[in-house]
Amino acid sequence: MIFTGLHVVLAEARKCLRIAWYYKFDMVMQVVTLSFIFLLLVFFLGKGSVNSADLSTAVLGYLVWLYAINMINAVGIELIGEAQAGTLEQMYMSVSPPELAMVGRAVAALVTTTIMVGILDIALVLFLHTPIPVSWTGLAMLLITLAGLFGFALIIGGATLRFKHVGGLANLMINVIFFTNGTLLSIDHFPGWLTAIANSLPTTQGVTLLREAVLHGRSLPTMWGDGSLPRLLGNSAVYLVIGWLVFEAGARGARRRGSLGQY
Repeated sequence: MIFTGLHVVLAEARKCLRIAWYYKFDMVMQVVTLSFIFLLLVFFLGKGSVNSADLSTAVLGYLVWLYAINMINAVGIELIGEAQAGTLEQMYMSVSPPELAMVGRAVAALVTTTIMVGILDIALVLFLHTPIPVSWTGLAMLLITLAGLFGFALIIGGATLRFKHVGGLANLMINVIFFTNGTLLSIDHFPGWLTAIANSLPTTQGVTLLREAVLHGRSLPTMWGDGSLPRLLGNSAVYLVIGWLVFEAGARGARRRGSLGQY
């Protein structure tokens, strides 16, 4: 059973990566656009100058946002294209749970986004002489954050199955994440009510701990001891559970109405 599930995940990931490679020009343009946006962002936030410390802080929040964009698109928004093409029903003809296919798409999004981050890193080295900082503890924080993002993307996917047109919702949430995860301004400067909202969303706590691990060298035992790591784990677990339930509810509703093949 585990082997079958793994086979489904890898097969779906391989299919998505082949599609991404076939349309690689579009991915290249995405990399150029997102890198250009980040460089302009740093320039304007620095009022025409670039501070290495501010750059390192901003880039960690920005790269998590890149993962959020691609995860939400891969797991949620691309279902719209399948519904329009009339192929969405095929996913539900398989004996394997559709969620496994979503995991495969998330893996493919992880791979493609990591490639984009690598190219962004090269751009930062070439133009600003500042690479993206990395640490093993930081990678652990990133993976935990991505788990919560996958659950959030499943919520968008469930909404897609139910309402079909959810592009506005997805764009709203992508922008909310960007403005509240601390990329532009540390959440320490937020008012109390906004801090509470930001910490309840995916990525915000992950970005905070990612910065603490990478830029300040905080260890896993330290973050566990002060409760910040358990809170991040809880946030990601809640989004995973809710995302799975919402996706299942959306699928059941679509099957009951016979609307999987309709757009």
